[in-house]
Amino acid sequence: MTLSFTFKQLHDLTYQATQLAFLKAKEQSFHEIMYVFTLHHSGIFGYLMPFYNTEESLQKTAIAYFINQCDGGYIESIKKELCWNPRDYTYKEHYRKYFDEIYQMDSKEIDAIKQEIRWNPGDWGYPEDKGGYFEKINQMLREVPNYLCGLSEFDSGLTYQVIEDTILTALSKCDSEGIFGKGQERNFIVINLSEFDQDELSQLETAQRLNSPEVYRRYKKELEEMYGIRL
Repeated sequence: MTLSFTFKQLHDLTYQATQLAFLKAKEQSFHEIMYVFTLHHSGIFGYLMPFYNTEESLQKTAIAYFINQCDGGYIESIKKELCWNPRDYTYKEHYRKYFDEIYQMDSKEIDAIKQEIRWNPGDWGYPEDKGGYFEKINQMLREVPNYLCGLSEFDSGLTYQVIEDTILTALSKCDSEGIFGKGQERNFIVINLSEFDQDELSQLETAQRLNSPEVYRRYKKELEEMYGIRL
């Protein structure tokens, strides 16, 4: 069996889809500060999806986790109280009181949760390809398992490496053209190629290839603090 696409086609489509997905991400989070944008895959490229997160979304998720840890029934009681009361549909008395209480919570515990989930795509507030930009790419990638059936383990590994390099090259091209921003705006965002159940070192390897030394050092430091190890 042969693939119905070339790696050049995969590169070009990934380049185009990444541009569209990032611009859509910026539009969706216009008033927020984006700190990460990654193309996420299954580990064997069963799919490729854009994931990103913002500082504001991270804060909201951490607060939600904190509340659930402290009093899982509190959220449900508030929801029931607000659900059928028209006066509260515009987020009035009870909703404001609810958030006032949240802001008084232990900020150290919330910060600890933020550190724990900061680099985990599964906990990000923007984890989907709403524009369908990667649909054709994923159709291509679904051909790969059958193609690999006739190859040796060594050749299969080489194929996966070529796919990874192709996607990384497309990301690098986007970056070189200023798609991810320029100057300080770009340096605030970590661009990466991530995978399910990824180890720390592989996260760093792709990040080093895709980011400036300044961004890479900051990302490495945060991972070391998060995992409590020296990388």
